[in-house]
Amino acid sequence: MHRELDTHSLKASACEYHYHQLLNVLLKMKDQTQVRDKPSWLTLKPSDWLSFPASDVHKLTQGHNDNWQLEATFFGLYGVDAPTPHYFLQDVTQNSEAGKCIAAFLDIFNQNAYWLLHKSWQKFQPLANAGNDNLFIKMCLAISGRLPLPRSEYNKGSDGDAPSTVGQKGFSVGALSNRKKSLCVVENMLRHALSLPNLMVSSNLVKTVDTHQALPLGELLSLGDNTLLGSKVSVVGQAIKINLGVISLEHLEDFKPGGEKARYLASLLEDYLPTLVSYRIGASVVVEGMPPMELSTKGQALKLGAPLVLGEAGQNIEYEFSDQSYQNF
Repeated sequence: MHRELDTHSLKASACEYHYHQLLNVLLKMKDQTQVRDKPSWLTLKPSDWLSFPASDVHKLTQGHNDNWQLEATFFGLYGVDAPTPHYFLQDVTQNSEAGKCIAAFLDIFNQNAYWLLHKSWQKFQPLANAGNDNLFIKMCLAISGRLPLPRSEYNKGSDGDAPSTVGQKGFSVGALSNRKKSLCVVENMLRHALSLPNLMVSSNLVKTVDTHQALPLGELLSLGDNTLLGSKVSVVGQAIKINLGVISLEHLEDFKPGGEKARYLASLLEDYLPTLVSYRIGASVVVEGMPPMELSTKGQALKLGAPLVLGEAGQNIEYEFSDQSYQNF
């Protein structure tokens, strides 16, 4: 649905529109996008300027009884793009009495020419005015996850506090909203969600998983091929490490277990990662500017670890949190 525009803003920004786009806006304002003949309230004519045009639209004016006049800088039988003889163009541009008569006569043909040009453009733009009822539009919106839901479906199990739209409320999730298992997709998603352009995700972590294997005799077993010794096996690909990059100590507080961004990150990973994939969160804290700390100051108990270190740190301090620590909060 076209967003509402006040007439003053529309007239002021008319030159920023493509000609057919602006004409579509005017027709949508009048709810006449499917009309066959040119509406009586609309006047289409070329601009009488002979200078090089900087846009498709020269001017949009509103007259009495909510009539609109659109002046274009191309096509037409007079103006800079006209095929008519030059002496006709000069008379029209100078706005003489003869020029006014010539322009009034040529506007009879300009009206139909501009309107037929727009209808021809619509022939090759079948989705410009299709709306949400078009089957192809519904299929695209269903894939992208922005298919509007009827009020009855949206209100199921809800409190009805969501903002209402015209006849429809809410949006369904589409096929593109399903869980993404690609490492690159997870990395880009986290970079955008956490505003950390240097975030990196790696999957070269070794994870030990339990295995239960019975060794029957006479099955041509081969160690390292179809059998193994022990109750655990090391695999790669079932754990990822998310490196947040170099961040400040204040920023780290949000990513500690229980922090605001830690809870947000845990919820994102729960939705995007497969069930059996675990994760670790790593970060480097800038040493410069870290305040010195004293043991047993003001009777407060301090814990050895983040953010307390013994000695003088000469490089960035590395922190790492497991998925269990994130899920416990």
